[in-house]
Amino acid sequence: MSDPNSLRFVHDDEEQQLMQIHLLTDCSGPNHTQLLAWNEAQGNVAYMAANRRRMTKIGTFHAYALVYLQRHVDISSGIQRIGEWGREQR
Repeated sequence: MSDPNSLRFVHDDEEQQLMQIHLLTDCSGPNHTQLLAWNEAQGNVAYMAANRRRMTKIGTFHAYALVYLQRHVDISSGIQRIGEWGREQR
């Protein structure tokens, strides 16, 4: 069973810390930029959290794990494809 606290949006202070992790900047950088642009385009309604798009803890972990598997030389390509399978299902 999942910890309910792990299924939540990333807080602003956490987001700033996460963006300092190289593997996350490589994979989430473009997505993060898109999120910021989308939120900015919403205008005044974006001040309310329900009207913004935000990173999630589980999505951030998935992105990190996938890039880690792809870049780790000792992990076989079969394991890497398992991580990519989740992305193809979306």
